[in-house]
Amino acid sequence: MRAFLQLSLNADPDAEEGSRQSYCEEIIRDYLDVRFTGQPADKWREQVITWTWKNQSFLAFRNGINGEFT
Repeated sequence: MRAFLQLSLNADPDAEEGSRQSYCEEIIRDYLDVRFTGQPADKWREQVITWTWKNQSFLAFRNGINGEFT
């Protein structure tokens, strides 16, 4: 028999519903000293930071959890 566990991670529970930015994205921006100043590349940098948080961090978390159970 095989069982599945599904987890949901909310790193910023105090954020307003539908908020575009998360606290974790702010941490990444601060760490990398990224400031959005209206430059053409700002939209791309914002998308990269969002993608990094939502995908890479979650994958690292999931892989760590999976390693604990195998």
